[in-house]
Amino acid sequence: GGHFYRRPDIIKFARMDSSLDIPHDATPDELLRTFPNLFFYELAADKYNEENFLTEGADFVWWQSVFPIALQMAWRLGFRQVFLVGCAFTTTRSEPYAWDIKLTDRAKTFNQLCYNKDAAYLSKIKPTLDAAGFNVVSCTPNSQINTTCKFMLLERAVQSVLAGFPEPTPLDKVYHVTAMV
Repeated sequence: GGHFYRRPDIIKFARMDSSLDIPHDATPDELLRTFPNLFFYELAADKYNEENFLTEGADFVWWQSVFPIALQMAWRLGFRQVFLVGCAFTTTRSEPYAWDIKLTDRAKTFNQLCYNKDAAYLSKIKPTLDAAGFNVVSCTPNSQINTTCKFMLLERAVQSVLAGFPEPTPLDKVYHVTAMV
């Protein structure tokens, strides 16, 4: 089947207590924990505050969205700059996700409320991110967060990242060392 949980190219997140669930349209032997590129987190909303958002070892926080978890994961993996691409924080498009899914009007309304919360939380934690040296840049024109985060065209963002790459070493300058033990 074409269930998006089966797609290894999509990073997915789920609550730890749902790891034994069977997603809608999955076969009975497809427990949630068996799908590729799926990460689980503990539900710890009562432990959240701006000061511990980037604290190593703290539980990931569920804000009805995976966006803050993705930021926390990026930080813990050592990234200090994140470019948000395709993050308009709106559900006005007819295709709300990167995979084929149709949402009801109620689901679209709920998603928009969640996106609004994400944008508000990002605005609230932005000083904490800045103080830690965690640079979040929006590469999405007309995104709700472009007033909170610096906006950069995607082409410019790619150029800025590539500018930091070292020039490749010419093959005639590569030396091999053999260790003798």
